[in-house]
Amino acid sequence: MMVLKLWHRGVSFVRENKDVTFSFLLYGSGLLGMLLSDLYVSSNFSTSNIAEWAFFKSTILIVSTICLLGFDQLFVRDQTLIKRYFYSFIGYTFLIVLSVLLIIYFLKDYNLTKLILLGVAIVLMAVQNYISAASRGNYRLWKAQFSANFWKLLLFLSIVLIPDYNTIEYFVIVLLFCVSVGFFLGGYKKVDSSFASKEILDNKTARLMGISFLLHNLTLVVAIYGEQFLINLFGAEMTSSHLFKYVAIFTPIALSLNGFLGFYLGPKIRIMNNMDLNGYFSFGLRILFFSIIVVMISFLFGIIYMKTILDRSWSELDYWIIVCLFVITMIRGLYIATSVCLGVFGTKKNLQKAALYTWLTTIGYLISIIIILTAYTGILAAELICFATLINWFLRLFISNTFTVITLKKRSIE
Repeated sequence: MMVLKLWHRGVSFVRENKDVTFSFLLYGSGLLGMLLSDLYVSSNFSTSNIAEWAFFKSTILIVSTICLLGFDQLFVRDQTLIKRYFYSFIGYTFLIVLSVLLIIYFLKDYNLTKLILLGVAIVLMAVQNYISAASRGNYRLWKAQFSANFWKLLLFLSIVLIPDYNTIEYFVIVLLFCVSVGFFLGGYKKVDSSFASKEILDNKTARLMGISFLLHNLTLVVAIYGEQFLINLFGAEMTSSHLFKYVAIFTPIALSLNGFLGFYLGPKIRIMNNMDLNGYFSFGLRILFFSIIVVMISFLFGIIYMKTILDRSWSELDYWIIVCLFVITMIRGLYIATSVCLGVFGTKKNLQKAALYTWLTTIGYLISIIIILTAYTGILAAELICFATLINWFLRLFISNTFTVITLKKRSIE
């Protein structure tokens, strides 16, 4: 009887919350697709192809984020920007992509065909992000999640079912299909008046706010994908392949669950107007406990995968990278609590200071990677870069936590 009641409640919830339910399903399928893609690549591709895969993936995700110039965050505030900004977005995108391809041309030995395909993939990813952001701004959540995540599942299916393509071709084919479907779904079209925002931003204000959001988002994107981008610009294939394998095998489960938690907690924390320091520390402890559990599960899966699928002996495992990644993944889990609270309750002044210090940290992190790649090669370089990544994430957590505490102290006084 109890099972039957739970079943009816579950069915009722799905019927009443179709948009949210489909959004979570698409979100989950995207996470699963990227996890399986990275595992497949790390297990079946050659060292040079693994490095190339990591470079294309990081380049596409970083540059496509820059192309939106932070306007993806503004569409929720002012839906009229979706149509007003589109042609400017197309112009900026081509300029940014051409600039990046020119840099890659002088630093990498890619032929013209591969460069053109990389440019096409970046443009398609940028358009895909635009459609997703516009759909989210129009409160068409499942359509937003389709554009944001479903391509990752198709990416995995394509590399398994069509094994003869070069790495960049997988991205182009999948993104072209999903962009076409995204246009057909029309989530970017005019929103129902009941959901429309009353705030109208003039072009100058929108550009300034967009740049602020872009600078903030870029630090996170660079922290996640920046090392592979730089490693491959320096042509360090062994370093890239070694580091990519460990990140792909040990961290995805924990990072996916933590990402899902952050997606869920953002709106929930927003309504907690009574959040104080005690509540924040209690919240942080619960997040830390959750993070420890999921990181242990994720790394247990990684050990099993290494021992069974890849057939590695204990002596072949790189324990330095494993330990560093374990701590990094825990920090990234705990970072959710600080970043969510700072984003929801932080004052404009504190947010700007936090962004400034985070940018200084990010610049220092990138410089340290360049120094390491100049002085070292191979596995040693991968280990040192992993340690630099650990320091970077620790500093990000420290900065975010510091300004969150300052913000909540000020709230309690007021």
